[in-house]
Amino acid sequence: MATLALSTSSGPVQVQAQPVTGKVAMYVGAAGRVYLSATEAEDAAAQLLRAAADLRGTQQVAA
Repeated sequence: MATLALSTSSGPVQVQAQPVTGKVAMYVGAAGRVYLSATEAEDAAAQLLRAAADLRGTQQVAA
């Protein structure tokens, strides 16, 4: 999988359901917005949780 990073920054991500458009909007600071369908948002959430668990596991092994 390729990674594309544009105007990266760290900070809180805000997520909002937009019933009118049928999308979930993820606001990522200066980088802008990402619009996802409900299924795409669920898939992204699962991937984020797996990546966070992997990172925590790696950090615990290193400690």
